[in-house]
Amino acid sequence: LGRSCAAGGGVVRKILTNKTICYIGTISYGMYLMHQLCLKFTGAILNHLPHLHNGPILTFFAGGLVTIAVASVSFKYYESIFLRLKDRIAKRPGQADPAHR
Repeated sequence: LGRSCAAGGGVVRKILTNKTICYIGTISYGMYLMHQLCLKFTGAILNHLPHLHNGPILTFFAGGLVTIAVASVSFKYYESIFLRLKDRIAKRPGQADPAHR
């Protein structure tokens, strides 16, 4: 759906081909897995800072930034290893395609 909308051009294409949006799409699985942990961690840290008025909006945005950071590190040092391994295994010469067995 996104690809067909982006092919049409205009505002939708600009949004869907934006580098930041594409990067968020790349790390989105890690964000999905880590967001609850990151929000709880960020909330706990913010609660221990007495000079800071800790509200849900601050926790949401700070937790979002922490989630993006953790998901980026996870993608670079963990997920990408398995993605490269998957590509290497899938391209072995002489083996049948697992999808066509």
